[in-house]
Amino acid sequence: MNFSLENIKITRIHGVYNVNFKDNHFAERKDRKVCALAYKACGKTEYICEQKSYIVDKNNVLLIPPQKPYAYNILELGTCIMVEFECNNDISDFYLYRISDSKQIRSLFTEVSQLWAAKSNGYTLEILSVVYRILYSVCIGSNIDYSIQKKETALLPAVKYIQENYWRSDISNDALAHLADMSTVYFRKLFTKRYGVSPMKYISNIKIETAKNMLLSNNLTVSEIAEAVGFSSVYSFSRTFKKQTGLSPTEFLKKNSTFSI
Repeated sequence: MNFSLENIKITRIHGVYNVNFKDNHFAERKDRKVCALAYKACGKTEYICEQKSYIVDKNNVLLIPPQKPYAYNILELGTCIMVEFECNNDISDFYLYRISDSKQIRSLFTEVSQLWAAKSNGYTLEILSVVYRILYSVCIGSNIDYSIQKKETALLPAVKYIQENYWRSDISNDALAHLADMSTVYFRKLFTKRYGVSPMKYISNIKIETAKNMLLSNNLTVSEIAEAVGFSSVYSFSRTFKKQTGLSPTEFLKKNSTFSI
């Protein structure tokens, strides 16, 4: 059954947050206490809940329920504006709304963000007014989509396997396509369309992002980190690391250690 935004009754605005990440990454959240509206004027984030996938970007607004664990995957960097609120409605599922006027929605979310930051007299009432304008605009110009198309949702088992086994040397397009129950050629095409990179590039990105975190948070050698993230040699690791970051592992560590406290 579709959830109608016309019936939503907001009782309190909890906050408006501009969420930025410096790197693409995957994380989980289990402690959301209130509802939220999520929108990205630029960039792209995938939300995953109960094997359903929802893409938030300039063309889609996501209604997130409270008390429901989910994961999010930053596909393309960019600011995500999150409007958190309490309401009298029983919202227990994710709802994705495709919008027809992204320029207007972007303007309204930006206005809400600025009002929250300024916190001038009467700002909560003004924010509430703008949030209802957002809901109205989404309601009259959207087509609800509970999840991404079934064929694209079929990618999730493969993506989950990658995230849990990125370090393995035997991951192949054929094996991942088998998990997604589709041909290898179609799997690569669909994966690249969804995530913006090929499956093997996606795996390489995870390896390098993990290695960057390990360089900054562990006392492991470059050789040990290379092995931990699944590279067959230090040379191969260093070459890939520099290709993606512009710095060798040692240069990256020196540059970032300079600003440590």
